[in-house]
Amino acid sequence: MRGGTVLWAINGVRLSEDILQREGYTPIIPLELGLTELLFRYGVRVNPALVQDVQCLPIPVNVSSDPQSPNLQPMPWTYAPLLLTSQGSPITRNLGQVMSTFVSPIDAVGGEDGIEKRILLATSTASRVTATPGEVNLNDMNPDMQEFRYQYVPIAVSLEGVFASAYAHRMVPEGVETDEPIRATSPKTRQVVIGGGSILANEIQKAQALPMGYDRYSGMQFSNRDMIVNAILWLTDSEGLIGLREKTVALRLLNDKRAHDQRQLVQTVSIITPIALLALIGGIVYIIRKRRYETKG
Repeated sequence: MRGGTVLWAINGVRLSEDILQREGYTPIIPLELGLTELLFRYGVRVNPALVQDVQCLPIPVNVSSDPQSPNLQPMPWTYAPLLLTSQGSPITRNLGQVMSTFVSPIDAVGGEDGIEKRILLATSTASRVTATPGEVNLNDMNPDMQEFRYQYVPIAVSLEGVFASAYAHRMVPEGVETDEPIRATSPKTRQVVIGGGSILANEIQKAQALPMGYDRYSGMQFSNRDMIVNAILWLTDSEGLIGLREKTVALRLLNDKRAHDQRQLVQTVSIITPIALLALIGGIVYIIRKRRYETKG
């Protein structure tokens, strides 16, 4: 309310990754942090749900039936979506994908409040939202692709404008002394809200912290660190420095849902086309040789 800026990274659900690794499943319930009303007044809501996406990171899964001979194979883990970055904000412009795990969708509320809201991160065109209460199960490695009907679900947004205080019409608690009344509105300021703390997390390997945005299984480096640095620069009104960091990145993503739906057609064409081309070339060569060396009677 005094013009400061805030970067929120909030998990919308509570789950246990230890139980998930040990038992193969874990219940998910809403995570009550007491911030819902506050953020609602600011213009956003972090929903108590999890996002699944066809565009996701792989995780190693033991596909062997023999516990003495494990066979780890990479399998797509839809609860670890690769998020698309918006070109409409200096925070995410010209950045690549951002990796995440167990993130929650965000809704923009209060469209007439005068707050400028911009989506920073969103899912792909084939997403699904798992509501709470529910569960996350490791057996859910091959979900029905027809259920991934959501497109571009917001995961992070930026807010800019004059914010209304959540305490403007409340009494000051007894025993709290203040030199001035509660401010009803803030000066023009900025906030960033992210629907999951995993975007800021560093993975650990052999007791060493890996770089932010580095996936140890695929060996790929994603744009998490650049996105967070840009967000801090934007919050501190250092947009000139953001411009110095910009680079051009063209994202050419494979449509996993379409590839899955048309897998049989693609496989058939991939097998038949080379054989047909070889047969055609062989036939043409045979006809040419026959005409060239044919003995005229």
